[in-house]
Amino acid sequence: MALLQPLKGHVRMIPYIFRTEGPAMPSTLPNERIDLRTSPEIKELIVRAASTAGLSVSAFLLGAAQERAKQILTENESITLTPRDWRAFVKALDNTEKPRPKLASAMKRHRNWQQSKP
Repeated sequence: MALLQPLKGHVRMIPYIFRTEGPAMPSTLPNERIDLRTSPEIKELIVRAASTAGLSVSAFLLGAAQERAKQILTENESITLTPRDWRAFVKALDNTEKPRPKLASAMKRHRNWQQSKP
């Protein structure tokens, strides 16, 4: 399933991931580490920017990295369609009357695989 967002006359499809296991939010404090090496000039730039933003260096770097990671993933995991392409896409999805033996076979294999799991 995908979430749809209008985009200046276009429709953007963004994957929607359903979680079936595990909590949606971490139940413990963060304990993973990321170590970085940098030049003194870049460190001073980051320290100044973090201070100006009223954040610790860790919070500043983590926030900036997380924002950029989301941006990159959104750009690479979404599809932007024109209204004409969107209509063609929906029409193709609705055209299920034609038999699809490969799809039926794949669904059967998946069902059997799911049932064979302990």
